[in-house]
Amino acid sequence: MTGIPLQIIAQRWLSGKSEHTTHAYRRVIEAWVRLSEERQRQPSQWTQRELESFLFTVVQKSGGRGRPCRAPARSSLSQRRSCLNGFFKHLLQHGLIEHNLIQEIQLPECEPVSPLPPAVEPKLAILDGFRRLASVHDMILRSRDEAIALLILHHGVKRGDIVALRCTDRMTRGRLFVARTQQVLLLSKASRQAIDRWLRARQSASPYLFVSYARKRQGEQALSSLAIRHLTMKYFELSPQDLIEQSRALQVIDW
Repeated sequence: MTGIPLQIIAQRWLSGKSEHTTHAYRRVIEAWVRLSEERQRQPSQWTQRELESFLFTVVQKSGGRGRPCRAPARSSLSQRRSCLNGFFKHLLQHGLIEHNLIQEIQLPECEPVSPLPPAVEPKLAILDGFRRLASVHDMILRSRDEAIALLILHHGVKRGDIVALRCTDRMTRGRLFVARTQQVLLLSKASRQAIDRWLRARQSASPYLFVSYARKRQGEQALSSLAIRHLTMKYFELSPQDLIEQSRALQVIDW
């Protein structure tokens, strides 16, 4: 199996399981494979401590509405350990690892009650959201949506404030004036570049910074608050406020 992408190996392993087992294991395996690819880490390069951190991290949606995730139930931990243990046995049989470190990880005797380390799943959700954003073929919509997403993620700008922004609010030296709150934001490099790309691509005479390209009056009306909610749900599967809370928890927002 040397040279075969880890994702293909995982898919082949899952394909040999029952439908119920595949459904239960897929989310855990896919999250671990994505994290391995993100870190450019081979299975044999993972340490036991890193595997423990992943195992005890919430990889399924929990906590709700972007709130900090609590420790999963012991039954969930047992299922995840069983999943990774089976997959590592598969890797061991095919010579991709020398030791199955999962077997050495012990589950807690009682239900964990303390908060876990920063969750893997929210980080992956944000990365996946930007991957979906990057796949948008319409350059105008892509540049607009990227600028909005970065204002929310990096600066915690609420959708009502985004709707009210005007082109003249973009100031020199990487600053943005938010009229509703009377604040001046020092934009991150990524946010500044995204807004500049959008201003070059927007093709509109509207005074509002972010305009709608839906229906007949394209580029004439300001983007609505509801449209921004649809935007974040489409890419990140979170409402704007939940995205702000999640970003704050993951220390993405530059406060």
